[in-house]
Amino acid sequence: MSSDLANALAGVLVLVVPVVGGMIVVALRKLAAKWGLEGTAQNTANMESDIKAALNVGITKVLPVIEAKGWNAPDVHAAILGAATEYLTQHFPDRSAQIAAAAQPRDTEIVAFTGAHPVPASAAIAQTLAARLPDAIATAAASPATPPAGPAAQAPASSARAVPVMVESGTTIVR
Repeated sequence: MSSDLANALAGVLVLVVPVVGGMIVVALRKLAAKWGLEGTAQNTANMESDIKAALNVGITKVLPVIEAKGWNAPDVHAAILGAATEYLTQHFPDRSAQIAAAAQPRDTEIVAFTGAHPVPASAAIAQTLAARLPDAIATAAASPATPPAGPAAQAPASSARAVPVMVESGTTIVR
């Protein structure tokens, strides 16, 4: 009888395990959908690629201003972020929506305790782009395809001489 019991138990397990496994998979998918978990590696890579593309377009649109004022001017950064935000929202609306949704406070108890307010979509996108702006600027500035920027870069080679420059901290830099 022990072999009959073992065979019956094996038959039941063969039927029950796939059903239970399927129920677990369905429950995990529902939880992932409820929590908005879409953090697959491919989705993340696509997001980063779209953000880099938007920043590159922003830099390209602002090149005349960069050539005149240099890479570090605050209005240059603002112009790059404005152009990149506009490009991202127009050409990648799904990504823009994901960024805006990720920036919103989720837990109502935390919102009530901290007084957090909803973040405007444009502000969330601009903040996301601003976080990646230094890397995009460094890459673009190092590229041989990007013309030199700023008044110092446009000075003729014959007038090159050491000029001391005072920095706010009091140190002198010779360039």
